[in-house]
Amino acid sequence: MFTMFVVLWVLSFLVLIVDFDSESNRWAALTLFFLGTGPVANLFKVNVIPFVAVENPDFLVYALNVNGFIYTLSSFLPPYTLLVYTIIYSDIFKFKNKRQKNIFKMLLFIPVILMYIIVPIEPPVPGYQTNFILLSAWTIPYAIFAYSLIIIAFFRENSKIIRMERLANIAFVIPSYSILLFSGTILPIFKHSDNKDLNFGLFIYLIACFIFFALKVSIFGIKIKVEKNKSIYEKRLFNSGVSIFNHFIKNEVSKISFCANSIKESKATKDSNFEDSIDIIISSSSHLLDMLKNLNFQSQEIVLVNKYTNLKAVIDNVVLSHKMPIEERKITLKQRINQELYIFCDKIHFRELLNNIIKNAIESIKDDGIISISSYFNNKYLVIKVKDNGYGIIDTDISKVTEPFYSTKASSQNFGLGLYYCKRVIEMHGGFIEIKSCKDKGSEVLVFFPEKKVQKGLIDL
Repeated sequence: MFTMFVVLWVLSFLVLIVDFDSESNRWAALTLFFLGTGPVANLFKVNVIPFVAVENPDFLVYALNVNGFIYTLSSFLPPYTLLVYTIIYSDIFKFKNKRQKNIFKMLLFIPVILMYIIVPIEPPVPGYQTNFILLSAWTIPYAIFAYSLIIIAFFRENSKIIRMERLANIAFVIPSYSILLFSGTILPIFKHSDNKDLNFGLFIYLIACFIFFALKVSIFGIKIKVEKNKSIYEKRLFNSGVSIFNHFIKNEVSKISFCANSIKESKATKDSNFEDSIDIIISSSSHLLDMLKNLNFQSQEIVLVNKYTNLKAVIDNVVLSHKMPIEERKITLKQRINQELYIFCDKIHFRELLNNIIKNAIESIKDDGIISISSYFNNKYLVIKVKDNGYGIIDTDISKVTEPFYSTKASSQNFGLGLYYCKRVIEMHGGFIEIKSCKDKGSEVLVFFPEKKVQKGLIDL
């Protein structure tokens, strides 16, 4: 019992601190906490009540009432907190505002209030006696409703990584809570209270399930990171490859920047396209110089300097730098980006991430193509989607394009580092990248950026 209590409360604490701003995480932590009060009540009954009965019999009734109240926390509250958690986590219900959501939560809390009214906390014997038939009448439907929501959320999810996280949620929540519900609510109806084997099996399952999914993807936002030999090898490849031409680029871009500024200052022409071209040269060269400053090759690691940056402004800047090839290939560019989204990121590296993705989309189109750039929220992420109708990627290549030095392009000038760089940068920001493609029909690149690092509305930069 003590071990089960420790496991549940430690998990509750971890889930809470890993992402306190997430409402679903707070409700998940509450569920684990209240489930942990069951073992606490049993420990109290076994160790505290006999001591009070011998040493201070006058306080026995109070001790029994305390014991009974702790039992109610583990019996009445987890079905409610679990259901609220799955409602928020699944994101199936679309509430117009917080007030509507709070009213819905209060309505769901009514059975808990009724239980406290109907079932008084006056245990006649050490242990809590309740009406388990009445308790099961609403806790079982609540559990079925909660299970249905997380299963539906799994099948509705398109992202492979988030889909795996939802599968982890199903594997952790449904079997473990079902065992607790069966042993704590259903078995007592039949006067059966020997559930030690069930609790031990549950303990083993919880630990195994949590470690497995935390290693594979994440569970409740918790991920155990293990550095694999392949990752170390990839980093060495990446840094050795980039360092070869680092010095060359730095020198040449400095010359370009100097010459472009000189031309602009001379005001030799009033042609608007010429001015635009100069602006592009200055912007691109300035960005490359800033990026090179942020690449610390001595430490063989990318260094992030994070601050709030307007997402729309970054995307507009990247699009401007590709104005000429977009116009030459007669590509239609569509944007649907919220102008008031500010992301906490390294502006230089994040711009280069988007630059690589948009550049790939442009190069995949011959003429009269379409590129759309959009953003939306999905689960705990802001998703930036870049979609094109270019030549696409064959299925066998999709999983390889984010590997270092792998490229589907035949050009000798392509080093195959672009998407690997994008993958590393977004992972350092706490997100991930997904690529969907179909040969001759186009590609979608989805950048998942943590929602907790996003601010909506104007902020003081």
